[in-house]
Amino acid sequence: SVFGSYSIMDFNKFFDGILRLNNEQVNTIRNLEKEKSLSDLNKERRNTEFFNSISSINNELVDTQRELTKKNAELIELNKLKNQFVGMAAHDLRNPLGSIYALSTLLGEDSGGFNSEQKEFVNVIKDLSSFKLKLVTDLLDISAIESGTISLKPEIADIEDTIKSSISLNNLMAEKKKIHINYSSSLKSKTIVIDKGKITQVINNLLS
Repeated sequence: SVFGSYSIMDFNKFFDGILRLNNEQVNTIRNLEKEKSLSDLNKERRNTEFFNSISSINNELVDTQRELTKKNAELIELNKLKNQFVGMAAHDLRNPLGSIYALSTLLGEDSGGFNSEQKEFVNVIKDLSSFKLKLVTDLLDISAIESGTISLKPEIADIEDTIKSSISLNNLMAEKKKIHINYSSSLKSKTIVIDKGKITQVINNLLS
């Protein structure tokens, strides 16, 4: 570039202006660089804070998961103990209840020397002991199912004979309520593999 001036004074003013302009540009560049450095520093600080926050949350989640795993293991163990206790209690109760039911049944069959009130007492004892015995049996089944220890004993059996046997037993109670149980079958194959005791229990529950 070429420039000229009529006087040295004008030249000096022009030159000073050029220098001042350059200084302002330099200062502007420095300020921009400073702002950028501060921005980078703040960004780095924010990233560090964010990372620390995420790390803290992750540690809390890990601790919570460990605590939940520990509590879950404790609950599983307590549930096992509960099932064992219920099973033991039910076994201890079932034997005397079974004896009471059997004796009351015998007394009811041989009640010739009893008056009407005594016969009624025997029937009440029989009915109550039968009801309680069923509850205890149900408790044993629930305890076994929850503990995962229930076992089946499959055998070849006549399903129709099993059904008729259950109907015969339930007819005694049904007749007292003036209920008649009708049964008819069109089964072609009557012999199947079942747990006879469990199937009998299911049929009795449905009928009762």
